[in-house]
Amino acid sequence: MDKKIGPTFAMLRENKALTLKDATAGEFSIAQLSKFERGESNLSIDKFVKVLKNTQIDLDEFQDMYENYQFSEDYFFHNDLGAARRIGDLNKMKKMA
Repeated sequence: MDKKIGPTFAMLRENKALTLKDATAGEFSIAQLSKFERGESNLSIDKFVKVLKNTQIDLDEFQDMYENYQFSEDYFFHNDLGAARRIGDLNKMKKMA
């Protein structure tokens, strides 16, 4: 699973000031898209194409950002910390401190 695809999409969506609800347009769950954006799950190609269409992000725009943007270490730290907080993993949070 490529954990960079979801966060790349999230960045593009947020730059357009669109919500998760805007992106899913009621076609699948907001929770599923949220997990995808955090790199915790994948979307089927059908759902991925739908969110690109709903957000008016073309494949070239997505691919350019995906291939050329470098996520900082802080981004991954905060992403991992948020994941530990969501599941209540205090040991992991302490190790990260």
